[in-house]
Amino acid sequence: MTRKVLHFTIGPVQDFIADARRIRDFWAGSFLLSVLAGHAMAAAKNAGAEIVFPKVEGDTLFEALVAGNANANTHIGSLPNRFKASISEDADAKDVALKCVEATGLAWQTLCDTIWEKYVKAAAEQHHGKTGEDNPTRKIWTRQTHNFWDMAWVAGDDPCPNQDGNWLDIRKNWRSLKPGVIEGGDHCRLMGQYQELSGYGRFPRTERNKQTAFWKAVRETGTISDLDLPEGEYLCALALIKRLFPV
Repeated sequence: MTRKVLHFTIGPVQDFIADARRIRDFWAGSFLLSVLAGHAMAAAKNAGAEIVFPKVEGDTLFEALVAGNANANTHIGSLPNRFKASISEDADAKDVALKCVEATGLAWQTLCDTIWEKYVKAAAEQHHGKTGEDNPTRKIWTRQTHNFWDMAWVAGDDPCPNQDGNWLDIRKNWRSLKPGVIEGGDHCRLMGQYQELSGYGRFPRTERNKQTAFWKAVRETGTISDLDLPEGEYLCALALIKRLFPV
């Protein structure tokens, strides 16, 4: 039996990073992608695989994720959005790949839940008078954060030497790509195809006043600075996570 090879990637990349208004937004998108990819790499490593690409030995971010050190002082997105791993012949490559997907999804969901609980939940319940998934803001949040990331992987026997370079590209060609979705309602000021979170609109004036009050409550709930969320900057769930997770 021969060793197995696993290729893994997560996206979207360009659009997620490019939707930015300030330098920190660019950094946040890039760093968040690196962290999520790093969780997949750490899951592969912890399952007994060897990361062949990229070079992770001595990488501060990778080592922190493998160790589960949430307090590591690292701010550099040093890991790319794709990797290659070598898996021993007696291991199940599919099982390793699914652990990568699970670890990445869990890391993303944990981040989403943290931002929701700290900055959005109180304002959403205060303004809509409903809790849980019945809350209009919660519905928008769930719709936008669930299944946002596109993860793809391919695994097989190692075809040494280095004849697997195009495996992941071939795998991507199998996907059934969905057309870009433009949501209804008032749109996010950062990621314009998505609805902003309040669920209100700018017209009529009564709706606009509710929208303004909602975002005022969000800023006050989490003691968010004007630099983090200026007045009039109404965001979707994805943009708000990108903006506030560094805080």
